[in-house]
Amino acid sequence: MKRALVAVTTALASVVALAAPAHGATFTVTVGGVASPMMFDPSSLTITVGDTVNFVWGSSSHSTTSGTCAGGVCTASPGWDSGVQSSPFTFPVVFSSTGTFPYFCAVHGPMGMTGTITVNPAVAVRVRSLSASTAGRGVRVRWRAESALGTAGFNVYRELSGRRTKANRSLIPVRGASPTRARAYTFVDRDAPHRGHRLRYWLQALDLAGAKSWYGPAAVARP
Repeated sequence: MKRALVAVTTALASVVALAAPAHGATFTVTVGGVASPMMFDPSSLTITVGDTVNFVWGSSSHSTTSGTCAGGVCTASPGWDSGVQSSPFTFPVVFSSTGTFPYFCAVHGPMGMTGTITVNPAVAVRVRSLSASTAGRGVRVRWRAESALGTAGFNVYRELSGRRTKANRSLIPVRGASPTRARAYTFVDRDAPHRGHRLRYWLQALDLAGAKSWYGPAAVARP
């Protein structure tokens, strides 16, 4: 599998780094999958400063290019540009600043192939992994959190048709006497729709000062 390496300008270096060593979590965005060749999946992603997004090509003749599209016209902005590539191809981007970063496909952006990455500050907690899987009539959500000093706890949100609903009834507290150590968490959503839905799960971390950070999504299909 090929990997892209491009030069990073001074303006770009303050926002993202391309193919640089990272100490955060790694997330994957599929660029034009087989089932949805004109989409990024997920098209909306929330991560933390220092995390890496691997753009992985699922089909050919696409790019990931930072910028916006409006009225059928796409405009690139300082950030990143993979160039138009074909599968198999992977383009890693390390995010070193907070903010919201829209992007598009240089070929299909005017037709709606766009996405957004939101980067939260790395303050209260770092979520190393997040997954969702079917568990009988419910959905089991697992995550692993490190450096949770100052974190009050977690909420799990279920997304269906673009709407997020809190799945847990009470705050899930940080585990263990030493919250700076890695801990594994599990929550079972017993109210998840049973059939024919593709769900996405988001993790919300709350710190003792009331600040909130979002992580995810983790997707699961309900047969």
